Amino acid sequence: MRSVHVVVHSSIDVKKWVKSPPSVDGCRPVRCPSCGAASRPVGQSLGLWGHGVRRRQLRGPRDAEGEPTIAIVEARRFLCRRCRATMTVLPRGAIASRHFSAGAIALACALYGLCGVCLSDTRRRVSPWRSDEAGWPALGRWLRRIEQGRLFRGVRPWPRGASWRTRAERVAATAMALAREDASSIEARTFAGASWAALA
Repeated sequence: MRSVHVVVHSSIDVKKWVKSPPSVDGCRPVRCPSCGAASRPVGQSLGLWGHGVRRRQLRGPRDAEGEPTIAIVEARRFLCRRCRATMTVLPRGAIASRHFSAGAIALACALYGLCGVCLSDTRRRVSPWRSDEAGWPALGRWLRRIEQGRLFRGVRPWPRGASWRTRAERVAATAMALAREDASSIEARTFAGASWAALA
């Protein structure tokens, strides 16, 4: 039988995680997301065992005004003793199967959709990779994944035939609405709400 693998998000955001990666106990899930077994049952052995670390790249700026970088995130892995499911714990703001952070993706949508920045300048603000091409195919791929419900699932569907800018604007507006801290700019509010939008 094929083993189950689940991605779990910590309450610790990307910036704090990269600066000071949590210990095994610091990010152990409360229970197994597959079978519901408690990770620390009272009077018993641990239910979720530490199962190593997986290093992965995380691209984009660490805040709305920062320079785009490539950070290495050490994701924690756990194994459930009851059902043998494995889980990878990521910081809030990292997205499974994506190299760019939630903040970077939402910031790109804000720059292009709300601020009217051209694609090449949006790319320069968000991506650590340099290119002379005029567009940025990654933004189109992200918007298609959002439309398919595979990324930022809380974004309301946009009208059929909506322009790329209209689509990006809706993504940015959703992230801004979820920001839990005061921020002075569109970019900062979008970045702040992106990690919560990615969990929806």
